[in-house]
Amino acid sequence: MDRKNSNLVLIVDDNPNNIQVLATIMAECGYELGIAQNALEVYQFLEENIPELILLDVEMPDIDGYEVCKTIKADPRYERIPVIFLTVKSETEDIVRGFDLGAVDYITKPFKRKELISRVRTHISLKRSRDELARKNEELEHVLQIREKLEDEKDLLTEKLIQHQNLLEKKVIERTKELAAAKERIKKIVGSITDGFAALDKNWNYIYVNDHHYFPHNLKAKDVIGKSIWDIFPGTIHTNVYDEFHRAMEERVAIHFEAPSSYDDSWLEISVYPFDDGICCYFKNITEKKKYEKEMKRLSGLDLIGQMAAGISHEIRNPMTTVRGFLQLLSTKDECSNFHEYFTLMIDELDRANSIITEFLSMGNTRTTDLQELDLNTIILDISPLLHADASNQNKQIRLETSSAIPCLPLNRNEIRQLILNLYRNGLEAMSEGKILTIRTYMENGQVVLAVKDQGEGIKLEVLEKLGTPFFTTKDNGTGLGLGVCYAIAARHHAKIEIDTGSEGTTFFVKFEKKHQT
Repeated sequence: MDRKNSNLVLIVDDNPNNIQVLATIMAECGYELGIAQNALEVYQFLEENIPELILLDVEMPDIDGYEVCKTIKADPRYERIPVIFLTVKSETEDIVRGFDLGAVDYITKPFKRKELISRVRTHISLKRSRDELARKNEELEHVLQIREKLEDEKDLLTEKLIQHQNLLEKKVIERTKELAAAKERIKKIVGSITDGFAALDKNWNYIYVNDHHYFPHNLKAKDVIGKSIWDIFPGTIHTNVYDEFHRAMEERVAIHFEAPSSYDDSWLEISVYPFDDGICCYFKNITEKKKYEKEMKRLSGLDLIGQMAAGISHEIRNPMTTVRGFLQLLSTKDECSNFHEYFTLMIDELDRANSIITEFLSMGNTRTTDLQELDLNTIILDISPLLHADASNQNKQIRLETSSAIPCLPLNRNEIRQLILNLYRNGLEAMSEGKILTIRTYMENGQVVLAVKDQGEGIKLEVLEKLGTPFFTTKDNGTGLGLGVCYAIAARHHAKIEIDTGSEGTTFFVKFEKKHQT
């Protein structure tokens, strides 16, 4: 009795859910179904039926799919039935073992429906072809002896093709692993960059961001992938950053430039490089570099002033002394008594010019002598009567908030007095009547801080950038040397001056290190 069924597929799996899915797919394709959940049921089924193809799971109780396949292929009655392994085991050695046991294909779960159907149809078609070929060979074997040789050659070629296919699949797997490893290495290299790095597609959407990229509103890298850079940084639209990014994207050229942040006081060095799918961007915070350049520019100005002051102060003061002496002499003459008021005015102006030269020389001096261990609070309190009296005359108030926790510092008393008075007078002049100027001392991050805070209207940005520049002033009668002297005194004491300004007033912070080399 012929037990062959030309449209029968045997499904072997111990999981009812998997059986249901496979049975549904095969039934939709017009195949009759056989079901077995273990090795015993497989053998019993084969005693009564010869399926066109077997879909065989590997992991089953008692006897696994490999042993079942081995047993089937060892029986001449079933050895020609195509076996396709359908399993979650995806390691190379598992796949190779399946082919070695005689399987015609190996599909890993989860599988793709169309791919499964295509492979089943292909192998059934191949089996039917082989069966038909075998039948014809048997019929013609006695006439066409040569056919046997051709079949042998065909089998050999098929074996080589299978081996070649296995080799190719193995190489594909190995190459895939190598590519994955290379991708991971590149990801680690980019991730190790301590500055910001990002890649954008041609629609300005983020496709990669490292962990050091800054984002506003506490956003993380994972929050911006797939979103437009202009939605994340709307404040940069129509700025130089916006224009340069578009130039790099449209002209496909590398761009390098510096720009201030639109979200804080930092500066960024930005490099933009085009690639096939968009642009990649490198962001380096250069705020400290900018501060250093600004400080170096200011110090170079002071150095130039020092050289000028040293060269011309002697030549100017000598004739000034002579002129002042003759003016004093003439003012005592009876015949010049009518001009006494003019002589006094000229002498006052000469004294004022002499004081400007003194400040000029002070700015150019880069070394402080006569340093002593002094209490900053004591210096402030010593001049407090002068501060209060001056403020009271202008209908303004002074508030002193000194901390007893600050240590003594190596200071030049006269220079620190001058520093305090200059900052105090600037703050007082910035306020209207009835306002309060506060002078504080306190410790912060291991530094002694002197803070002078006024209640003025704040300093404009364009003015703030020029503060401390010699001869720059916004006052009608100012010399533009007061703050320059303050910066020079601070530098000689290894201190730094920082400014915080806004609509509610301005604070000058003078920060001294507790210990420094003199």
